[in-house]
Amino acid sequence: GQKQTNLAIVLLTAGSVAYAAASLLMRMAGTAYIGTFSKAFIRNLVILLSAAITMHGQKIKPVIRRENYLWMLSRAVFGTASALCGYYAIDHLMLADATMLSLLGPMFTVTFSAVLLKEHTSLKQKLLLAVAVFGMLLVVKPTWNFSLLFPMLMGIAAAVSYGYTFTAVRLMQMKGEEGSVLVFWYAVLSTIFMLPFLWGDIFVFAWDCLLMVIFSGLISSVTQLFNTKAYGMAPARTLSVYEYTQLPAAAALGWLILGEKPSVLSWIGYFVIVTASILMFRFNEKSC
Repeated sequence: GQKQTNLAIVLLTAGSVAYAAASLLMRMAGTAYIGTFSKAFIRNLVILLSAAITMHGQKIKPVIRRENYLWMLSRAVFGTASALCGYYAIDHLMLADATMLSLLGPMFTVTFSAVLLKEHTSLKQKLLLAVAVFGMLLVVKPTWNFSLLFPMLMGIAAAVSYGYTFTAVRLMQMKGEEGSVLVFWYAVLSTIFMLPFLWGDIFVFAWDCLLMVIFSGLISSVTQLFNTKAYGMAPARTLSVYEYTQLPAAAALGWLILGEKPSVLSWIGYFVIVTASILMFRFNEKSC
């Protein structure tokens, strides 16, 4: 019903703003003392503990239905890829640019939902997706400077992976899985996947950096639960636009705390992507 959809919108908006704060903390932690893989590993441990505490409090058993095993595995693989690529982009780009590239994720969620869940996507929506990709190019500003191009490509890869993960989450919740159980098993599998990559990664014990990563993990765990719950309550076509509240939050935090000022082309790209997303949202609402 509408009340459930409204609650999903509130959860997703709160989660999106919180994610901007989590990204800022990861950026401020830097890479001099804690490498990208170590950051993701610590974050996963925090998410794992938070999900376990949530399940214990709700007396929920960490059991996944057999028919969802492969979906859970693929969600963990793509979710891990999304986190690693996203953190790399955050560490090497302006916070607003990295956030904007990650915000292509909801567009890809709509695309994957159309393919995997057979949720209707019109010609207008497909054209708007193409417009959003054009906006992405304005943010990326194609360049032969590999030090900038590679992290931007990582940001795009994070968005594509994100789009798949929350489509898989919605599919599993439609089959009766609990949100906290999905977050728990994602954290377990993702932590295991990351173990081999920790060998040789940077980790120097520094309290300030470590606390930033831990607090980022705590915020991310809340974001994971909020987003997972939200996408289980309403379709991606209705919710995806609300994830764009990350952008003004990230731009404000980047400006106030990091002193970052996006270029004119980046601002035009932000406007194009957000406008395309809002229009897609409206077309989706009309088609419901």
